[in-house]
Amino acid sequence: MIVWSIEYETGIPEIDADHQRLFALVNEVSDGSKSDEDFPLGEVIVELAYYVIYHFRREEALMLACDYEHVDIHKKEHQRLEETFLSFKQDFENDPRAFNVNGFTDFLTRWLRNHILVSDNDYIADIKHHIKKQQKLNFRLRRTSLRFE
Repeated sequence: MIVWSIEYETGIPEIDADHQRLFALVNEVSDGSKSDEDFPLGEVIVELAYYVIYHFRREEALMLACDYEHVDIHKKEHQRLEETFLSFKQDFENDPRAFNVNGFTDFLTRWLRNHILVSDNDYIADIKHHIKKQQKLNFRLRRTSLRFE
């Protein structure tokens, strides 16, 4: 089980919401697989796979919009993680009864912590700086437009 805390907050609401959803899905895999033989693990793995990819694309779009200089490095990391994740998904699909749920949840927990606390920290300051610049520009534009009304 992985518990959300303030240390994981990036200060970017959309990214924090994505991360919280990933926490919930990881915990659902962990908790559900321990509690009920009828737990739809395959469905949760599919949902998690889609959400991971969605989240990565959202981060990458944000990095591109902010001209983050290391976006290619971050994208490669995302690609490696996607491949590992999809390998686990394939293992489950090949033989659900032999699937190592504990290994999968351990991987997910380590990955999610590292993803937020290390990988994402590399670009968060740049994104926040870009957002502040945009807010200042928008404020100036609003003030300028008020003078002409």
